[in-house]
Amino acid sequence: LVGELRAHQDRVFTTDFWPENTAVVTPSKSISLAVSGGYDNQIIFWDLGKKRPLYVFENAHSSWVRRVRFNETGTLLASGGYDNRLRIWNTTNLPNRRPTLVANLSGHTDAINGLVFVPQANPTAGEFVISGGRDGVVIVWDVTNPQQPIRRATLQNGPTDKVYDLAVSPNGRLLAVAGADSVIYLYDITNPGFPSSSPVRVLDGHTTEVNSIAFSPDGTLLASGDDAGRIILWRVATGENLGTLAGHANWILSLDFHPEGQILASASRDNTILLWDVPTLTRLSGPFVAHEDWVWEARFNETGDQLLSAGRDNLLYLWSLFVSEQLDVKLANFDTAVVSLAYEPDEIVGVGTAVGEVWAWPVTATLSAATVPITTWALADWPALPEETTLRVAQRRNHVAAVVGEDILLWPLTPDNLAPAPQTLRGHSSLVRDIAFSSDGRYLASVGCVGEAVDVTSIDAELSENAPLGSEAAVGQVLPSDLPPCTTSEVRLWEAATGTAVLDAPLQVAESELISLAFSPDDSVLMTGGCQRLAEPSPAQDMAQQQEAGDKNLCQAGETILWQIDEVDTAVSVRELRRFSQVPLSGQALQSDFIDHVALSHDNAVLATTSTARTLAFWDVASGEPLSAPLSGHTGLFNALAFSPDDSLLVTV
Repeated sequence: LVGELRAHQDRVFTTDFWPENTAVVTPSKSISLAVSGGYDNQIIFWDLGKKRPLYVFENAHSSWVRRVRFNETGTLLASGGYDNRLRIWNTTNLPNRRPTLVANLSGHTDAINGLVFVPQANPTAGEFVISGGRDGVVIVWDVTNPQQPIRRATLQNGPTDKVYDLAVSPNGRLLAVAGADSVIYLYDITNPGFPSSSPVRVLDGHTTEVNSIAFSPDGTLLASGDDAGRIILWRVATGENLGTLAGHANWILSLDFHPEGQILASASRDNTILLWDVPTLTRLSGPFVAHEDWVWEARFNETGDQLLSAGRDNLLYLWSLFVSEQLDVKLANFDTAVVSLAYEPDEIVGVGTAVGEVWAWPVTATLSAATVPITTWALADWPALPEETTLRVAQRRNHVAAVVGEDILLWPLTPDNLAPAPQTLRGHSSLVRDIAFSSDGRYLASVGCVGEAVDVTSIDAELSENAPLGSEAAVGQVLPSDLPPCTTSEVRLWEAATGTAVLDAPLQVAESELISLAFSPDDSVLMTGGCQRLAEPSPAQDMAQQQEAGDKNLCQAGETILWQIDEVDTAVSVRELRRFSQVPLSGQALQSDFIDHVALSHDNAVLATTSTARTLAFWDVASGEPLSAPLSGHTGLFNALAFSPDDSLLVTV
C-alpha cells in the first residue's frame, strides 16, 4: 500500500487509470493520473504522484456516478450515472487543462452500470463506446465526433434483467455482457455499428447474479464473478468452464487482469482484494485489507506495477505490486562461516568468525564469484570464538560487535585497517540471541531471553557429537529449537561510541521468544523476529506440540514486531508499531518456524523475513500481508540479508 486518496464525500464506485499515465511529461516533471466517480455525484481527476485531486467536477452527474472509463488513447472519458445519462468528456489536454464535457446522452431508462470503449484493434474505423444499464439495455454509440455522438445499435436477444458489467476482447471483435440473470452473453462486434443479431455464445455456469467480467490480455480467457463470491474462468474460443476461484466471502464486485495475463485481481463486498495465479487457478496473495467497507473496483495500470481500488468507505487506495526474482549470484565460497552482512551504496561488507577479518566487496554490473574484496580489516585481540558466534559489522564500517554468552564485545574500526581491543557490554541475564547496528553506526541493539544463563558451548558439543555428518549441528550451528523455550524477551539499546545503555530500562516483551533484530535503513524502526509464546496454550496445542517436538523447542507461531524509535533532543524512546504473524489474514502459514532474520526496504514499505525453515518471504508493511509466496534457494540456514540502496535487490548469505 503506497497511498490513500481522500476527497470524495461519499462512497467511491469506480476508478480508472489514465492510459498515458506512464509517459506524460510536463515541462518540469512527469505525472501519473487517474479518475474516480462516486455516490457524491463527483468525478475527480487525481495526480497520483502527489496523491491529491487535480480537477474536481462536483456535479458531474445529477445522481451517483456508477462507472468511468478512458478510451485507449486517453483523449476521451465516458461516465455513466444513476441519472440514466452517458456523458463524454474531452481529456485531450490533460494534465495541463481541465477536461470539458462535450456530450450528454440519453437512451437508458435506468442507471448505467457498464461502460467500455472498443479497442482500436477493431477493424472498423471510428471510436465506439458501449453502455449497459439496469434497464437491461445495451447500446453502441459512435463517438468518432465526440461532440455529435450517434446511437448506432441496441443489442437484441440478450439480457433478460439488469446489466451490471461489459467487457470487450483486446482485438475489439467480441463483447461480453453480464448481469442479474446469471448468464454471460458474447456478441460479435467486428462492426460495432452492426453487432450480431443474437449472442454467438452463452456462458451458463453461475447460479447467482454476475457483477463483473474481464477478458485476459490475449483474449483467450474470460473471468466472471458473482454474488456467491465465486470467480469462474472460461475459455473464450469454446465456452469451456476452466474452473472456479473461491476465496471471497461475499459478492465479487470487480475483476481485472494484469497486463501480462498471469495475475487476476478481484475486489469484493467482503472489503478485501485478492490476487490470483491464473495458470494454476490458485490464490497468489492477499487478502489485502485497507478499505473498511466494500471494495467496488480495483484496476491495474498499463504497466501492471500499480493497482487502484475504490471503496464504499469514501476512499481510494493506491497499491504497488512487488515482484521478486532470485538472481542466484554467489560472491565467494569461504573456509569459514560468514555471519554478518551490510550493503553500502557501492560495497557489500562481510565478517568471518574463525579468522577475525572483515571484507568489503565492490558492487558492479559484473558482480560474480570472481569479484575480490577491495578492503580487509584485522580485528585485534580476536578471541577463540566458536563458529556459532553472532557477529555484526556496522553499515558505516565504524564498529564490529560479537556475542559471547550474555556479553557483547565491541570493536571500533579505524581507517588504517586495524581495530583496537574490544569493549565488553554487560546487562543481559541470559544468552544474547542477536545484535544489530543502526545504519548511522550510533546505536547497537541487542535481544535476549529474560531468565537463567544458557551454556551454549555444552549444547554445541552435545549436538556436534550426536549430529549426522554435514548437518548444521555438525558444523557448529546452534538452532533456536536446541535452546530452552523462552516466554519473555528483552531488547536493549546501546550507544556504540561509549557502550552505555540508551534506554532507562530494557524493553520486555511477554509471550515472545525473540531471536533476531535489525534497524530500518533510516533508523526510525527497529525490527525483532522470533516466535510467539502463548502463556497458557490449550491442552490440545500443548500435547500436539510435545508430540511433534520431542525434546525440541518447537515454534508453532512465528512473529515479527516493528518498533518505532523516537528521538527528542537527547532523549530516546521506543514504542511498539506493528506485529506480523506468520499466519496472515488469509489463513495460510508462510514460514513455519522461527523468524531468524529481518530487513526493511529503504522506503519502509516492504519487510523481508527469513525462517529457520530456510525460506524467505516479503511482506507489505502497511497491511501486514505477504507480497509473494516463500522463496527458497539456500541449502543451509540464512546468516544475513540486506536490501540494495534502490530496493531492487535483496542479498542473502
